[in-house]
Amino acid sequence: MGVYLGLEIVSDYINQDEWEKVFEETLILIQAYPFATLSVEQMDDYKQLVLEPTKEQRLVVYGETERYWQINGDLESKETGESFNLSSNIDKYSKRKEDIQEEDILLYQLRNSERGASKVFYSKTQGLPYHIPLLAIAALIESRFPQYACVYGDITKEQAQKAVEWANTKLDLDKPINLPVRVDTSKLLERLKIIDSKEKQLWKAHHQM
Repeated sequence: MGVYLGLEIVSDYINQDEWEKVFEETLILIQAYPFATLSVEQMDDYKQLVLEPTKEQRLVVYGETERYWQINGDLESKETGESFNLSSNIDKYSKRKEDIQEEDILLYQLRNSERGASKVFYSKTQGLPYHIPLLAIAALIESRFPQYACVYGDITKEQAQKAVEWANTKLDLDKPINLPVRVDTSKLLERLKIIDSKEKQLWKAHHQM
């Protein structure tokens, strides 16, 4: 048992340049909160786990530099949950082309289908202090790609409101982020109505052929 936070995206509909812009925004939120990253430090004859401030890291993969970050907890409480990672390279989350059939990520989630949507992360925060600001990062990504990203997990509307309010004090006031759709009843119902209407139209078209 635990408290989970998840984020899925339909990566094939997300442009690399736009993804990198949002990655930069996540770094603003990371700098605004004492997120922590677990790393291994080599001592004389043993290795030791060290809790360090979260920052952008770089990794060379097949000659290409990939930027990413990893969050495990926060420095104030010094408590840690599981690992949450985000890459600046959208191709890291790509799916097979034949799996990408729908443009609204809610369709994949309603069908409980792993086809089409890619999991960015789904790990336990255990409800520790960094749960809310990490939820803010996930909400930011969904807000920038509302049809192609979706936050889920053990979250409440109250938690999301706190997360979004905090994030909007740190980000561009001209582009405020919104509540994740799965905790925003009116927007969720609106999306589901549109989805239901489109599916009915497709069903009719198929059976009239």
